[in-house]
Amino acid sequence: MDSVDYEPLGKMPSMYNPDFVRRVYQKRRAEAARLRAAREPMESLRKSEAKQNELRERRIAAKEIAGRFRAESKSLQKIVRRICGALRVSPADIFRHDQRTVPSLARQAVAYWMCRRTDMTPGQIGRLLKRDWTTIRTSRKAYVRKRKAMGRTLRPAR
Repeated sequence: MDSVDYEPLGKMPSMYNPDFVRRVYQKRRAEAARLRAAREPMESLRKSEAKQNELRERRIAAKEIAGRFRAESKSLQKIVRRICGALRVSPADIFRHDQRTVPSLARQAVAYWMCRRTDMTPGQIGRLLKRDWTTIRTSRKAYVRKRKAMGRTLRPAR
């Protein structure tokens, strides 16, 4: 069988009418373009809804954090507020479960200063930060190492 080179199918057997196949694929392309055009507004709507949901979740997290702060000491509020201001992160970033560099440094700083300034145990601090107590212990040591690398020596926390 001879083959005719055609775009969508590559090589086609010669028994197909090339004009008919071309018309069919033109219709299919036009239908796909209509579907894409109909989907685009839906995609932008989904993206805006996702952004609104993220903002809503942040507000809920901020309220939850505020409630947690009321239950805890004033020094905890002060530590978190100062670290958030210095590193330009939100309190919600400190309590979120991601591993980006700046929020993790902020969490390490909170763990260090809370161990240093409060009488809370690593387990209590871990429950507040939604972390395990071993993570708190490792975080405060890592913070001392990072600050030493920056040229600032801090004494080890308890």
